[in-house]
Amino acid sequence: MIKGKDLKRGITKKIHENFKEKVLKSEAQYDLGEPYFFVYFETFERESYSNTNDYVNYGVVVQYQKADKNSLMEIGDKLSEIFNYSLKIDDLYLLITNNSWYIEDNALFFTFELGFYVDKLKKDINYELMQELYMKYERGDING
Repeated sequence: MIKGKDLKRGITKKIHENFKEKVLKSEAQYDLGEPYFFVYFETFERESYSNTNDYVNYGVVVQYQKADKNSLMEIGDKLSEIFNYSLKIDDLYLLITNNSWYIEDNALFFTFELGFYVDKLKKDINYELMQELYMKYERGDING
């Protein structure tokens, strides 16, 4: 299953591909004199729809600091273009919904929700046991 750290790494990579500013790894580095990004999760929800899958939803915040309001608006518009519809992480395309941004105290807060389904059964399959059963069936030890 994809984890929060994988999501954060994918979001950070997408920011690096489109902007020159740094993406900080922790809030402890906030005292920089130059503009920077900071990515964090504001919410997490997991809904079970059946015995076979769950829907997982992360509320993502991309914060941008140390710029004038015009620059913040431009960054907000560019982020809303970049994080629109879906985000590819590894081999998965994750659904992006509800992207929006606002400016508060000379900081930009770009938010969106990132959702995907988790297959509960995928990790429960014991392939060694399945191979053993198949071999028994082939030998005729199990009636088919």
